Amino acid sequence: RGRFFPPTLESLEEACEFLDPTIWPFNFLHQEMKNDPRVHGSQYLCNPVLASECDFTREGLLKCFVEWTQLPLMVKTFAIVDLAYSDKRGRDFTVIAVGAWHNDALWIKDIVRGRFKPEEMADQIVGVIRDYPEIESMGIEESVGARWLKNDIFSCAERQGIILPNIEWISLGQGELNAKDNRIKGIVPMYTGGKFFILNNDGYASIRASQT
Repeated sequence: RGRFFPPTLESLEEACEFLDPTIWPFNFLHQEMKNDPRVHGSQYLCNPVLASECDFTREGLLKCFVEWTQLPLMVKTFAIVDLAYSDKRGRDFTVIAVGAWHNDALWIKDIVRGRFKPEEMADQIVGVIRDYPEIESMGIEESVGARWLKNDIFSCAERQGIILPNIEWISLGQGELNAKDNRIKGIVPMYTGGKFFILNNDGYASIRASQT
């Protein structure tokens, strides 16, 4: 049985419960928390540490879950791809988020998340476009060496007969100070204003909230 790593620097290893030390050793997690508690909270505790005016609690996120029947008909659907294959530490996840805009509200349709190999990236990206043909535009993280994916994406889509949306290479703040925090804070006005929704794809809202 695993053990859990308490979210404090003062926590002792013998006091932990529900953490799998073969995947995340205590010393590694403790050092990650010491290096950057905000990133640690977001990556490992599923609880981003934000400005004092907002806290993404589990209870708050669960309230954001709605059924697909509540999604407006006239929305603009998009996708964002946050790559992670260039992260030499190998700890990060590639995330493909499918969202929609309507009346200044953000609706999250789906989130595909995993540690994909470089040769799997194009298939994952095209797979999302196949599953959500209503995607009008897709933004892919502009990171070192990422543009090699372009030909792979086009080839993969051609093999499957899938028409690609407009694809733009965008900066997600790589190398900028507090880039991850700033991206999270961008959701704060919608979250606090009741304009941030997560569509319940599988009926397990509590599980999805713990992964968001």
